[in-house]
Amino acid sequence: MEEKPKPFFKLLKNSQDEFDWNEECEEMFTKFKNFLATPPILTRPTVGAELLVYLSVSNSTISLVLMQEDGKRQILIYFISWVL
Repeated sequence: MEEKPKPFFKLLKNSQDEFDWNEECEEMFTKFKNFLATPPILTRPTVGAELLVYLSVSNSTISLVLMQEDGKRQILIYFISWVL
């Protein structure tokens, strides 16, 4: 997720830079809008069940996901992401 909006955040931070809106930008923007329009469904944690924590760190973002396993699938409990 952290890489999807990166060009838009860069544009907003450096508004004096020239920005060329092309087909690639339009495609990325459409994909990002679709991604935001379909957020993952969060569920309540099961008491006593093991929690899994996934941490992703890059030069521009930090993200954390909290999940539980239900058989062979993982269920999303909570997520948060920071843009640096």
